Amino acid sequence: MELRPEEARAARESGGAALETVDDDDEEDEADPPPGRSRVFRALWGRGAHLTSGGKFGGDFLVYPGPPSHFHAGAVALCPRLSLPQPLGALLAGARLGSSVRKALLLCAAPPGGALACTAIQWRADLA
Repeated sequence: MELRPEEARAARESGGAALETVDDDDEEDEADPPPGRSRVFRALWGRGAHLTSGGKFGGDFLVYPGPPSHFHAGAVALCPRLSLPQPLGALLAGARLGSSVRKALLLCAAPPGGALACTAIQWRADLA
């Protein structure tokens, strides 16, 4: 079975599995200042959310309220690097894309030692 780096790290840290790491693409995120995808993954997963890859929707994760085979994803989670400026156009495009597929855009940050912070953005075409 192949796990994303966030899944593998969460499984190792929970003590639920002994895993062999083949390639950890998330190392650069961990070296970067908060939020770090792994911390966001663990925080959402710890709250009972189910997560899958969100690349098709321009995000880091798709967030489900239960097993993806039984639920529709309610949000696309984006974990922007706080050390880099976030272009407003990119955020608006993400919110518009999420809205077109019936998902909110969640901007997520989980700083080391801090609590998860999420902001939901939804596009409202009726206000445009």
